[in-house]
Parts: sequence; C-alpha cells; structure tokens
Amino acid sequence: MPHHLTAGARGTDSALLAVHAALRELRARLGADPEGPVDVAAAVKRTGGDEVVAEAVTRAPGQPPEASDRMRRGLVAPVGPEYPGFVSFSFIAHFTEVRVEPVTRRIRVSRMVSVADGGRVAGPVAAESQVRGGVVWGIGAALREHSEADPRYGGLVDDDLADSVIPVDADVGTIDVDFIDEPGHPLDPMGVTNLGEVALVGVAPAIANAVFHATGRRVRRLPIRIEDVL
Repeated sequence: MPHHLTAGARGTDSALLAVHAALRELRARLGADPEGPVDVAAAVKRTGGDEVVAEAVTRAPGQPPEASDRMRRGLVAPVGPEYPGFVSFSFIAHFTEVRVEPVTRRIRVSRMVSVADGGRVAGPVAAESQVRGGVVWGIGAALREHSEADPRYGGLVDDDLADSVIPVDADVGTIDVDFIDEPGHPLDPMGVTNLGEVALVGVAPAIANAVFHATGRRVRRLPIRIEDVL
C-alpha cells in the first residue's frame, strides 16, 4: 500500500485499507468465515503449520500501478485517490467555557467539550488523545502563542520553545471528548474518514466567541491579549 504522507489527515484510513485487505486474505487462508470472531490458534493448528502469513497490496482509486513500485523503492506516491461520486469531510463541534477575571481581565479556559464526527473510530484512545492535544494547541493559539518577526531581517525572534509562551497545566481546564463513531463516507470498507486538523482549527474561534460572550469584546486577531478586553 503506498502510504499517504503525514499530512492531510489521511494516515489512518490509508493504512487500514491494506490492513483490512490482509486480514480478509488471512481469514481465507485459515478457512474462517468472512465475518465474526475467529479462534486463531485453533485455525492455524488445523492448517498443519506453525504459522499462516497473509499479505495484501492496495491502491486507492486513481492511483496507477506505478504507485506500488514507488512505495517499494521508499518513495512517496502522491497521485490519487479519486472519488468522483462523493467528497468526504469530518466535522467537530467545540463548546467552550472561559472565565475572565473582572479586574486584571486574565482569561482562562475552564472547560472544553469537543464532539467529533470522523467516521468510525479506529483507535479510541489515540483518537481521544489527538483531540485533546488539538484543544491544548488551540488554547495556546488563542491566548498564548505569538511569533515575533524581526522587522529588519524578517526572521522570527522567538523561534524555539524556550522563547515561546505555550500553555501549561494551569492554562488548561477540563477537556471532555466524545465521538459520533458511525461509518462515514465510503472511503474504505471500515467507514473511517479522518481526524486530524478538525481537532484544532475550530478551537480558537470557539474561545474567541466565548470571550465575546463574557466581555462583549469581539476580537478578530490572535492571540487574544489582556489589553484587547480591558
């Protein structure tokens, strides 16, 4: 399987396509039913061998055979996929509660609830962790992080973590994550779509809306500074 590059939220469903095909081939070699649980140890024993190996090579619609050859040589295969019958998007809703100190106007995100629809969830623990990480990243983007450019040479003054103001434990309140967890568009037999950028991009707007609700100040730039809500 020519794996997608690590961008565009395509890694999981790209890999699962080949894993799913290999598992179906394994069922066939074990003489097991196409669906349902399998006693793997007993099925392997019935074959008379010590192990059963199954392999699968998959290509997404629109990818030519050369894509597999590029993969075997360690190269990326960026062509495709093509889905002329539909488009696929994931969705997420972020609900935010902020607390603004009335005198100093310091802003804290006390609670965030994120509900995502990324098709069927392949790995619940990893998926929840990814959304939580996106929320923390979004809190930093909304209230803390800022890149200072040197006006003389154009370089970034704060170009490492030592000089960047990033969220710490005190900046992050309760984060509740949930999933619709239903098969999405027919990208693959598993019903998985993607869960990447959606975990982040809506967080800062949600915080900005909550700040507006709390203070009456509509801020349209990031990060939201104390002087923006004084």
